[in-house]
Amino acid sequence: SFELRRLVRHPAFAASLLLLGGGALTLIATGFGPRTVLLTAPYLQTQSLGMLTLVAIFVLTFFVAHAALGDSESKMQELLFATPLTRGAWFAGRCSAVILAGFAAMVVAAIVLVIAPSIVPVDPARVGPMGFGGALWALLIIVLPNLILIGAILFTAAALSGSSTVTAVAGIGIWALFWVTALLVDSPLLAGTSPPSAEALARAAVLDPFGLSAFFEQTRYWTPDERNTRLMSFTGRLL
Repeated sequence: SFELRRLVRHPAFAASLLLLGGGALTLIATGFGPRTVLLTAPYLQTQSLGMLTLVAIFVLTFFVAHAALGDSESKMQELLFATPLTRGAWFAGRCSAVILAGFAAMVVAAIVLVIAPSIVPVDPARVGPMGFGGALWALLIIVLPNLILIGAILFTAAALSGSSTVTAVAGIGIWALFWVTALLVDSPLLAGTSPPSAEALARAAVLDPFGLSAFFEQTRYWTPDERNTRLMSFTGRLL
């Protein structure tokens, strides 16, 4: 669509590629994850992309401000709705463009995650066969649903308020909601927390809107070999 082309040509889209791709590269270069898990493992790819989705909240916030508020700020909104375009079609088209632009940036981050272990200096013992299956599956069951949820909330906030400040506050609120939930349930993402109980993880899996807690709950008892080879199943509290 025209709006999608306009977003990907904006300098902020290039900045989002650098931010998310650089984040993926940093995770690999610093040896992120358990030492018993390969840097090329589906488990690590899923966890990394889930964490990068939290960064994508701020990317989508800017995209939404540009797509939803650009017309009103340039005094073009009245002219736009003088055409046969309905507000529903406008909302669906612009919101979809935001989500697709965010997803494209996350795809680039996923590609970096897959190829980086073969390029940057890392522990050779943690480098396995290069494979895109784990990253692709994570994009479909973790990243895309999250982007749809985040994009819809942010776009609704922007459309109803007409304010970039309210949109930014909504983005920060979504980000804060995840970390407050993680703190309350002693998420494995938080360094220094004790291993959460099965009951705490189950509660977190229900409360966490991003699916990362459901990921940790499902993989809690996986062996290192399973984490290196097995894909998440789209069942249980992940649904």
